[in-house]
Amino acid sequence: MIQTLSSFTVTADYGRAHTTYNVHVDGQQAPVARMHKDTVYSSPSEYRVYTGPRLDELAGYVTDFSAKAADRTPLGKVDTRTRALRDNEWTVIQNGLGELTGESAGVSTKLRRDSRLGNLLSVPASEFVFTTRLHFRSPESAGFELTRLRGVRARYAATIHDGRVNRLLILACIAHYAEHHAQDIRQPLAEMTANPFKR
Repeated sequence: MIQTLSSFTVTADYGRAHTTYNVHVDGQQAPVARMHKDTVYSSPSEYRVYTGPRLDELAGYVTDFSAKAADRTPLGKVDTRTRALRDNEWTVIQNGLGELTGESAGVSTKLRRDSRLGNLLSVPASEFVFTTRLHFRSPESAGFELTRLRGVRARYAATIHDGRVNRLLILACIAHYAEHHAQDIRQPLAEMTANPFKR
């Protein structure tokens, strides 16, 4: 059950006719969950999240802005807001946890997002060299940390500090980051070869 995970990593697979994110835990080679849609990553189509031994049990639905349970009950929202002379402001809203704000964590992330050097270091290829780590929290919740691990292929890690945080909402955060902020050398190729009529 994905909701019991206290930490996990996510790998991405981009194709012209599919987008898949596999959720992994330490000590286990096979993924414990999968977020998938049968279109290119930039399509507005929602992802279906599957769990279970054969990854065939529907856990819910995710877009790059929201998450829903398997019965389509809304779980929360994800958003970013542009700020002058600073990096985007991230927010995650889940009932009962207040508005979780994503704050820079770690020296390299703070240097690139919150300092005067940020504009110089925030070039698209910087994620190939630097890890980006955000800590989402509010007065009501210790929240969770989301990390985009450095490398030309995007990989993500999540650490949960409050068990009430819905893991599907964290996957929505990853989908949002991947589509609107991340750099991955496979994304442009998937976009160029995608069927423009299958969105």
